[in-house]
Amino acid sequence: MYNEYNDLSFEEELLLSEAEIRHRQNSAVLVSECSTFTARIRTER
Repeated sequence: MYNEYNDLSFEEELLLSEAEIRHRQNSAVLVSECSTFTARIRTER
């Protein structure tokens, strides 16, 4: 049985999870950049 609504919600869920993954990866990158920056400041002092 084909249900257009289920199909659509599945597509939307996929998009949402992709966006969430990308957001988490960006956050991880930001955190690592901040820690390297802080470490550099500490070594320069």
